[in-house]
Amino acid sequence: QKKIALVFGNEHEGLDHSWRDLSDIRFTIPMAGIVESLNISVCAAISMYTVMQKVRRELPPSLYLLSEEERELLLNQWITDQIPSASKQLDRLRKST
Repeated sequence: QKKIALVFGNEHEGLDHSWRDLSDIRFTIPMAGIVESLNISVCAAISMYTVMQKVRRELPPSLYLLSEEERELLLNQWITDQIPSASKQLDRLRKST
């Protein structure tokens, strides 16, 4: 399975030359109406949505969805990152059991 990276450039100069040399595919997002530019977060959202639509059409879910174990690990990591003293608290709880 191949991994991909979406790299975005600015609206005036596009992608930096060092990234252009490393890229396999380049794309632009067409705009219609009186829109002159799109915010980078909007471009990222449109691009990721488009990629995921293609992935869902062409690949089995086991290749792009997290397993239950992976989801739990990520959630636990996120929770501990939210509490400044999480590692100390966890150590204290582990020692008390």
